[in-house]
Amino acid sequence: MIVNKYIIRSFALLLIFGVSVAQASEIFVSTRVISTPIVAGDPALISITLSNDTGGQIRNVDLRLAGTEMMLEGNGVLQLGTIDSDGIDTVLAELIPVTNDGSLPASIYWQMDYDTAAGNHQQLELGSELSMEE
Repeated sequence: MIVNKYIIRSFALLLIFGVSVAQASEIFVSTRVISTPIVAGDPALISITLSNDTGGQIRNVDLRLAGTEMMLEGNGVLQLGTIDSDGIDTVLAELIPVTNDGSLPASIYWQMDYDTAAGNHQQLELGSELSMEE
């Protein structure tokens, strides 16, 4: 009887943690340059699109740059709020390269903080190629 309770609890925990891990791989980010800096130190205008394929709503979504070669204009945090299940949200931001020549990198890494529908706080790092607007 005790063994059965242990197995059932272990299985339940596995399902809970398994869903939590799966959610991280179902959030995608894409970053597109709208306008490039003309002079070193000038900001580039970028569009960041986040898609939520977790199957549940995510709330209190914040994005921060994970690298040091760029800064976000303002307080450095992009607050996207709530993204519904299977939803997409796009935000514009000014990105300031801090390299000597003012060039933009080929890819960007984002640190994302959010709360799941169950109220669990999650943190993950997402990478995105920096594509140019066509």
